[in-house]
Parts: sequence; structure tokens; C-alpha cells
Amino acid sequence: MASPLLRLLPYHRRYGRAFWSGAAVLLLARVFEALIPLFLRDGIDLIAAGRAQIAVHQATALIAQRALLVPAVAILCCVFCRFFCFVYARRVIRRIANYVAYDLRKRVYSHLQVQGMAFFAKNPTGDLMARAINDIALVRELLGSGMRTVLVNGFLAAVGLIAMLILAPTLTLLLLAPLPPIAVLGWFAARQVFARSLQVQEGFAALSEQVQGNLYGIRTVQALVQEANEIRRFDRVNDDYVAHFNALVRTNSFISALMPWLAAFSTVIILSYGGGLVFEGRMSLGTFTAFF
Repeated sequence: MASPLLRLLPYHRRYGRAFWSGAAVLLLARVFEALIPLFLRDGIDLIAAGRAQIAVHQATALIAQRALLVPAVAILCCVFCRFFCFVYARRVIRRIANYVAYDLRKRVYSHLQVQGMAFFAKNPTGDLMARAINDIALVRELLGSGMRTVLVNGFLAAVGLIAMLILAPTLTLLLLAPLPPIAVLGWFAARQVFARSLQVQEGFAALSEQVQGNLYGIRTVQALVQEANEIRRFDRVNDDYVAHFNALVRTNSFISALMPWLAAFSTVIILSYGGGLVFEGRMSLGTFTAFF
């Protein structure tokens, strides 16, 4: 699976400067996102301290509310900065994906123009059309949405882990304990998705070849009164394509249904252990909320 991706590097490397600028801005967006819980922590701690001061008449409600102005404005600034960073990074990375798809289409078309009759006899027209249209569209989505998702999740894990270690090192280490089995499960799921996706692409190529060949020879089909047979052949190819697609949907649905269980497991750890730290006075309510 890695080798075909490596073959895309020469196309992607042409736009390396734009890509790394988008990646840097995307990392900056994650930094702004990580700052929001920290300012939220300060705001909640100020609320708790303000309630205690109001109870003993050391401050008024107005003074306590004014103290919340700083974290509130800071959170608002972080939200605006994160928004503009995400918009810029998304546009840059998706534009690169479109350029790479453009370059691939040009190369595929130029390559087909210089091939001989033996090449087209060996490779069905429908399969070539599927590669030139559907497969390149999938490459574009991989380099656009897929790569952006990898970067977003990677930066989120790195920045979030640093912030969590700053807030509560012990609780962070406790949450990292389930990561090895999750990684094994993710590796297994990725292999299943790859295999199912490959079957779907092959099914789409077969479907395209069936339709193209049938339409190209429609006069022969009608002259020999083979309409019913061609419809049955198309039904078999279409059924195989739907079966492969449904297998991919089942695999993706299983992964999507598994994620809430993993999130719930983390929630139980934070509530049980982190809540105990709050009751013992070893962690403030604001820090607990920010960590959550």
C-alpha cells in the first residue's frame, strides 16, 4: 500500500512550498485550538474563586464578572484565529490536490496517445476510462481530504498530548495505557478498508467495461437479438459491484460504531480518576474541565 503512494511524491513535490505553508498554518490552528481549554480553565477557576469571595463578602458579583472578561476575549480571539487558519490551510491543500490530479490526467492522456494496438487489445477501454476518471478522482480526494485529515489528527494528537501533560501528567499517562490495543485494531481495520476499497475500484472498472462494450456494439447485440443475455451479464457485474461496495460500507460502519466505545472508555477514566483528584484538592475544577 505504501509503494503506490510513494509514486505520487514526484507530483506532490512540485508544490512542496505551498504544502508546507498550509501544514504550518494548520499546526498553528491546532495551537489556537489547544489554547481554548486553557483559557476555559482560567475562566472556571475564576468563577469558583469569585463565588468563594462573594460568599465571604470580599468581592461583588460585578467585580467577579469583570474578571471573566480576559479569558472570554482570549477564547474569542482563538476561535477567530483558528477559523482563518483552517480556511487558508484547507484551500491550499485542496488546491494542491487539484493540481496533482490535473498533472496525472495530462500524463495518462499523453501516455495513451502513444500506445499501439496491442496495448488497447490487452487493456479494455472501460478499465482505462475508470483509471483516468474514477481512480484519479480518488487520488485527488486522498491528497485533499485524506492528507488534510491525517495532518489535522496528527497535529491534534501532538498538541493535545502536550497540553494534557501540562495539565495532568498522571492522568495523561493513564489514558495512554489503552493505546497499544487501539493501534493494533486500527492497523487491522486499515487493512480491511484497503482490501475492500480495492475490490470496489476493480468492480467499478468491470462495470465501466461492461457498459462501454455493450454500447459500442449495440448494433451487433440487437442484430443477434442478445438484449436479454446482455442485461443478465450486466446484472451479474452490477451485483458484484454492489456486493463489494456493501462490504466496504459494513467495514466502515464497524469502525464508526467502535469509536464511541473508545471515547466512552476515556470518559470513564477521566471521571473516575480525575474526579477523585478534584475531590482531594489535587486538581482544580477548571483544570479538570480543560482536560476533559
